[in-house]
Amino acid sequence: MNTLRFLSPGRFLVEDTVQVVLKSYASFYHQVTPKHQRSLSLCIIEEHENFKQIKEEISKLSIGSSVELIDRSAVEKVQEAYLNSDFFFYPDTQNQYKIIMEALRFNLPVLTLKTDESKELLDSTCGMLADFGDEYALIEQFSEQIEMLFFDREACKYMKKGARKQSRSVFGKKRAIT
Repeated sequence: MNTLRFLSPGRFLVEDTVQVVLKSYASFYHQVTPKHQRSLSLCIIEEHENFKQIKEEISKLSIGSSVELIDRSAVEKVQEAYLNSDFFFYPDTQNQYKIIMEALRFNLPVLTLKTDESKELLDSTCGMLADFGDEYALIEQFSEQIEMLFFDREACKYMKKGARKQSRSVFGKKRAIT
C-alpha cells in the first residue's frame, strides 16, 4: 500500500489548530495496525523556533515515526513536500482563501473547515469540509475524513484529479504547478 501523505502549513496555524491537526492524525493513526501506520505520513511546515513545542506534542501522541517537521525557510524542502503530498490539511479559517489557493496551485485536495470561502473554492471533487465545533468534534470529523481517504484510495485519486482540474480552472494551465 502506498503511503498517504498529508501536508499542513503550521506556519499559518494557531497553537490550538496545530493540536487539531496532530490529534486528528493521531486518532486515526492509533486505530490501525503497525503495517497500516507505515503507510501514513504527516508533514508540517513550521517556523524552526516552534519545533520543540510541536515535537513534545508529537512525542506525547506517539506519532513521531510518521511525522516530519520542515523549517519553512528551507524553500527546496518545502516545495518538495508540496509536490510529494496527497492532501493539504488546514483546519483553520485564518487566511483560508489564500491557503486554499496555495494548495490548489500544487494540485492538492484540501481538508479544511466549511466557510463561505472554502465552499467558493472547493467542492466534493477537490476538498473535504468539516463543520465547526469544539476541539473534540473537529478532531473526530477530521479523523473520520483521514480514515475514509486512507481506506478508499480511489477517492484519493478522484480528488487529486479534481484538485488538478480546479487548479487549472483557477490559475490556468501555465500557473498551476504539476
